Amino acid sequence: MSIFDIYKQLFKILEKMYFKDTNRYDMLGIILGEMSPELFTNSYSADTAFFEDFEKRMINIFGNLSGTGYKLSEGIQVLKSILQDYNEKYGYNLINVMADFDIFFGGLTRNM
Repeated sequence: MSIFDIYKQLFKILEKMYFKDTNRYDMLGIILGEMSPELFTNSYSADTAFFEDFEKRMINIFGNLSGTGYKLSEGIQVLKSILQDYNEKYGYNLINVMADFDIFFGGLTRNM
């Protein structure tokens, strides 16, 4: 899969997580706004830095696989590290998101 295809799939899963309980995952709404691949057609995400960070981490951790050799499970690892950074370094309150992360993504990592 390409990095962008993985990114779009992860966005959809986070979106489902958010809408399952918007009160519990309140701060995730801000992340989704920054992360959205659908808001603008001239970039990969509403906040280009978010996708650029995701792409950079994918390449740094898993190598440059010509864009299509990546696995969804690899993207999940990268997304989790980004969300942890947002929670710990940038002051986003993502405690509930991090607590429930494996519930939403765990089955995917076992099957990839």
